[in-house]
Amino acid sequence: MNGTFIEPSIILTKKDFGEGHILVTAVTRKHGLIKSFAFGGKRLSKRFKGGLEYFKVIEAEFQTKDNNGEAIFTISSIKEIKKIFPNIINNVNKFITSCYMLELASMLLNQLEPCGKSGKSFFEIVEQHIKEIEEIPSNDIGTMVNIAYELCIILFNETGFTSNMVKINNTKEQLYRMEQLHSSILNSSPKSFVMMYELLNNSCSRVNTPEHNRR
Repeated sequence: MNGTFIEPSIILTKKDFGEGHILVTAVTRKHGLIKSFAFGGKRLSKRFKGGLEYFKVIEAEFQTKDNNGEAIFTISSIKEIKKIFPNIINNVNKFITSCYMLELASMLLNQLEPCGKSGKSFFEIVEQHIKEIEEIPSNDIGTMVNIAYELCIILFNETGFTSNMVKINNTKEQLYRMEQLHSSILNSSPKSFVMMYELLNNSCSRVNTPEHNRR
């Protein structure tokens, strides 16, 4: 498979590759999960327009090349930055919660074929939940956890690792249930979940203390 195509994309993870390059994992509207090289992606470049960052919906141009039956992808340019989520960038609770959602999506979708299963569905699921985090009040910890929990369950269900979506309303129980899913299926929790758990669980504890309630 050789050629060029343009896709709405959300970056899930980035990793430095060589000198000045980035290995990008993105979920795309039509092709699902794509791992691609962004050569020169760490440098300031008109080609990328600042689009190789988290919490943006970008219109990315991909080039594909067949390498002995394996498709090699590169991001040749960013055509347009379609959407930005500034509230997530500027709020530590939203930022860490959203980092967890991206990392989990990458870990689970990476279990599937590199291009293919329900790409449109996964793209829209991730985009919608990031948008929900962006729009809620900055101090609404319970809703943040609920959105992350909902995405966690949907992703585990959609990728075939679990069969039933279990609805739980209690914030601490949601965090505990997510931790159980990570341990039983992924063997360990994503690094960003540990940060989210400590930050949000401690915030919930402070809100519910008698001293706080008397203020």
